[in-house]
Amino acid sequence: MQPKLDLDTYARLLAKFAADSSARESLLMTHSLTEDDWEEIDEYWQDRLAEDGETEDEMNPLITRFSEVFTETQLQLAGVELELDRYVEILRQVQGGRELHKVLADERVPLNDYLKAHAHWTKRSLESSEIREDLQAKLSEPRSSRRRSQA
Repeated sequence: MQPKLDLDTYARLLAKFAADSSARESLLMTHSLTEDDWEEIDEYWQDRLAEDGETEDEMNPLITRFSEVFTETQLQLAGVELELDRYVEILRQVQGGRELHKVLADERVPLNDYLKAHAHWTKRSLESSEIREDLQAKLSEPRSSRRRSQA
């Protein structure tokens, strides 16, 4: 049996259902699916994801892809609360030896916001040499010049 949705679309829909369960019916309608269709699709992909395709060296590629798409969708839905400069300031303090939980408490940044920002800026720096260079420049900038430029 071929599923009515590919793995990426399935993962995106699951992430959207998790973010807002009240949108389930409208999301299914958008994809011309009934609840029965969804149950078949869900069963199909859950069975495929449960198959043991792992080797000693790598995870099941379906699980890897599902995780990537699901996480990416969650990040897109959640938004990023920390701008690059604020994220860099937290990173600098941690790299300077402070404990992350203390830095976050002092900066009044919830751990969840930091983790979302970390995933966002890490991904962006891997995709864009401009962002990567900007991030590296900000991290290597002397603290005193950063303080003066922000004043």
